Amino acid sequence: MADKDLQEQETQGPEPIELQWEEVQEIFEGQLEIQKLDRYLGALLVETEKKKLQLLSTIEEIRAGMMQQAEVVRSSKNIDPLETYELKMPNKAGEKGFLIKK
Repeated sequence: MADKDLQEQETQGPEPIELQWEEVQEIFEGQLEIQKLDRYLGALLVETEKKKLQLLSTIEEIRAGMMQQAEVVRSSKNIDPLETYELKMPNKAGEKGFLIKK
């Protein structure tokens, strides 16, 4: 019988040590705070990604409008669409720009 009791103790492992609430309270509350911050971080990242996509969309809309306006300028100067020109932008508002043939 003694061998059986010894085997049961070895398979069960050591007896758990009971801890009072006061001993684990800070750890428990820290764990809750981490969970809360993880949720906040997730929401923040989702919101940031949404704003990023909105900004990228706005940039693309502006870029498309610029290209459309460049085509209007090109057409108004009767430039052959098969010829390549570079638009040299002014350095400051109010200065002239140039179309340079490539």
